Amino acid sequence: MHELLLYGQLPAARHDQLLNIISGVAAMQPDYTLERHVIFKPTRPLVQSNLLRGGVVKSDAQVVKTKKSAQSTAGTERADMYHVRLIKRVEEDDFGGDVDMDSVEKGKGQGGGSKGWRLRFEDVPEPGKRAALLRMVDEQPFLGGEISGYMEGLGYKPVTEYIVEGHRAVHGNIVLFLHRILTRPGAKSISINAPLASFSDYIPMDPANGYLLSTTVRLSDGGIPKLVDMGMDELEAFRRMMLGVIDLDQPDRLALDTRVK
Repeated sequence: MHELLLYGQLPAARHDQLLNIISGVAAMQPDYTLERHVIFKPTRPLVQSNLLRGGVVKSDAQVVKTKKSAQSTAGTERADMYHVRLIKRVEEDDFGGDVDMDSVEKGKGQGGGSKGWRLRFEDVPEPGKRAALLRMVDEQPFLGGEISGYMEGLGYKPVTEYIVEGHRAVHGNIVLFLHRILTRPGAKSISINAPLASFSDYIPMDPANGYLLSTTVRLSDGGIPKLVDMGMDELEAFRRMMLGVIDLDQPDRLALDTRVK
């Protein structure tokens, strides 16, 4: 799957105004969303035998996507390694749970089960002059098993986590997501088995408490020019419609680089 992307920023003071505009444009009430994101970094290259074409890693229970095999056919060059992300939709009642360290260590805490988690891989946006960013992505739901042990077995370790709070709506083929990122200062460790802290412990990552509007068109195959052009045209029409409300543009593609440095 591929995505076409445009982004816009706005101050917190204009959040409600833009949310009302999005509601009118999309002719729907935006869906309030809280998501837990945990970023994983590979600790070792994945050997070629574990990968299929396109970077698919298969196990008995799940499918994990990465970009490429970690070794060339000759075994003399190593390909780039990529961060991956675990995402789970959460509810307000999920915050403020008591920490049971025995459960955390055994992978039986609030987040350790597979229910609701999905694994997301994002490639570096493709180079070239376009009206929007184009990148390859993949998402796979976890169907069963204990996630932290599974990721560790694949050679991944968690490096950071945060909460995404926002509202999502759909206009035509465009997914509109007005959101902000919340982090928890002073967190000593990262474990998806640990329950979430109180919601009040999380603060906006942006000191100015700004919001980000992402506009996304999902494509089944970004290698089909006609399909890409249709998505570009729809995004461009929406961008023009929102002129004077919010400036939608594409950031430097390397700002969305998911490779391990």
